[in-house]
Amino acid sequence: MTIRKAPMSNWRSQPPAKFTRTSPNLLLIDACLKVYFGFFFNGGFGRRPVRGNKNVPSVHSWGAAVDSSYRNSTRAKALQAIDWLIANSEELQIESIHDYMGSRIWHAERSTPQDSSAGGGGWKAFTGEGTPWGDWLHIETTLAGWGDETPIGLRPGLRLPGATDAAPLGECKCDEVAAASTPEWPAFDPVNGLWGLWPVAAKPALRVGLPRTPEVNDATLYLQGVLKAKAGQTVTVDGDFGAQTKKAVENAQKFFKLTVDGAVGNQTWALIDKLATQ
Repeated sequence: MTIRKAPMSNWRSQPPAKFTRTSPNLLLIDACLKVYFGFFFNGGFGRRPVRGNKNVPSVHSWGAAVDSSYRNSTRAKALQAIDWLIANSEELQIESIHDYMGSRIWHAERSTPQDSSAGGGGWKAFTGEGTPWGDWLHIETTLAGWGDETPIGLRPGLRLPGATDAAPLGECKCDEVAAASTPEWPAFDPVNGLWGLWPVAAKPALRVGLPRTPEVNDATLYLQGVLKAKAGQTVTVDGDFGAQTKKAVENAQKFFKLTVDGAVGNQTWALIDKLATQ
């Protein structure tokens, strides 16, 4: 295993428009996280067309990033996964890892720094969205590694999770390749009735005035999309839980005989999920 040291090109300098799907390399990495650490695929190409509230492309929009969630695993497993990813970052062709719950971002060296976090490799603090939040890892591949389809267990120099002195390469679970071939989740486009990753089991409770993290933003988009498409409510699908959205929630709660409070807790989420599948 080799922790990446050499500089590399920065993805954000010139997004390669020819890439219109999630990197095959990242799908294999995500599959390994699934097989060895209990993660699940949380979004790849098209996951978030723009980054946050800024009008700049997200690396998801050209398939150079994958989100892998440990919601059904544990934080301890996530920390083990992070250590494995970094220790094998050269073989895995990883440019950066965003650990939102840890309020930090790991970068490999870059040859063309484009932002304040680039330049030197290693961990840097990240507090841009309000922390801690996000039970998933955001992983970005290098330009050279985007199309690497070599099975993870067959990459020279790489040590699989669980490697020991007695078994220096670790246990090869070749179903990683089958796991990577699983069809990607559909596009997350609530404006057009495409829920993508939703409904998911764990959702944030929503109300007016809640800080707008990416998780809250996505949950609100899903909520608004369902209210508009399935409940006939007049609501703008923009991820902003304001007065208009609260009124739409209250109308739905009243119609379906739930507690009318304009907040979205377990009962209201159960209703929204039911409407989404009808």
